[in-house]
Amino acid sequence: MPFEICIYSPQKRMVKKVDMAVLPGIEGNFGVLAGHTPFITAVKSGKIKVVGEGFVEYYNIGFGLVEVLPERTVLITDIFSEEKDKSGA
Repeated sequence: MPFEICIYSPQKRMVKKVDMAVLPGIEGNFGVLAGHTPFITAVKSGKIKVVGEGFVEYYNIGFGLVEVLPERTVLITDIFSEEKDKSGA
């Protein structure tokens, strides 16, 4: 079941339906699926991976905060850019 990921930075905004997201937490990477238990945490600079029906995409992010809810994940970061390399799922 897909959920919505919203990524906001001063340069760019993105809202997308995805099946899974992997983010670089301060204490290590963590994955998010639809229906996840709610929490808020900091993320460090690194790469995130989002997987949806028929796509796998990577994005570079800076430091920020993420709020995970069962139906939506919201990431606020100082840097956000799309990776050139995209793969089909």
